[in-house]
Amino acid sequence: MQSNGTSLQSLTERIRAKTERDAQELEHLTRQQFESLSRSLAASSQNALSTTESAILSGMSSIEKEITSRCRIMSVAFGKMCLQVFLLLFCALLAISLCGWGVLLLFKSEAQDLRQEIASLKAGKAALERTVATLENKTWGITLYQDQTGRFIIPRPPLTLRDNWKIGKDPAWKVE
Repeated sequence: MQSNGTSLQSLTERIRAKTERDAQELEHLTRQQFESLSRSLAASSQNALSTTESAILSGMSSIEKEITSRCRIMSVAFGKMCLQVFLLLFCALLAISLCGWGVLLLFKSEAQDLRQEIASLKAGKAALERTVATLENKTWGITLYQDQTGRFIIPRPPLTLRDNWKIGKDPAWKVE
């Protein structure tokens, strides 16, 4: 029976050795499958990431083009608006300047006319003053005066008027 015992032991050891080999082989196959699955998963992940990255880059590229396009449109619109505002302000400033220049020319012309009129009036006044002085010299110091109550002849002192004189048929006063 010992041969049965040894054979059982040897069978047990063989089974155990075979089980260990099978376990090692199973572990080795599992590792290979795991590594293969890991490589496949890494490749799939890398492929998915590459696809996602290319989709994102493509989307960003189209967004960048759209933003650039809109910025150009806004720049052109803003440039046109600034140009319009500048031209409007320039025209308004030009119109104000021309109106101011016209008003200044009008005032200058009016001032020259007034100066000429003042000079003419001064000359007329001087002529009238000379005429009045000449008349006063010829009237022997008699002044003619008029107001609401009537007309008067006023002799300057020391002159006096004497009435009851006639020159022709007209009454007269003698100046002494």
